Amino acid sequence: MKKVLMVTSFMLCLLYTTVYANSSWHWVSQARPYDVLPVVIIVTLLVEIVGTIRFAGTNKIKSILVILIGNLVSFLTPYLFALNGWYGFENTLNHTPFYNIGIGYFIITLVVEFPIVYFGLRNKCITKKRLMSVIVLTNIITTVFTCLLERTLCHGAW
Repeated sequence: MKKVLMVTSFMLCLLYTTVYANSSWHWVSQARPYDVLPVVIIVTLLVEIVGTIRFAGTNKIKSILVILIGNLVSFLTPYLFALNGWYGFENTLNHTPFYNIGIGYFIITLVVEFPIVYFGLRNKCITKKRLMSVIVLTNIITTVFTCLLERTLCHGAW
């Protein structure tokens, strides 16, 4: 748990977003964060599925199904908030410095996805403690990968 707190603190310090009121944001790069989502989804699912099967000893079919459900709910949660936002979904994606993945998303992952995957696979693993560690570690790996990918490919300006 100490490692999770350290990584979370590290990400919070490095991945903050500065907000400027009454400013006009636009993406300079052709790629926007939601454009890289297909790659992110594939890599995330592969890392988490392989990790739980290989290192937590979970059942293959059940792991695939539970991780698909957990990630679907986890990926959609921020967008559900954006849909109900003040400016609307499309405006939020196109005219704000809106990266999909950051510290907020990692927290959502721990709150939303972790329980789904843990409770779905806890009876089909080597040990529950190992399963918890694998879930947290694979989510840290995929969150950092996604942050780096988005911030490397997607650039915007005020």
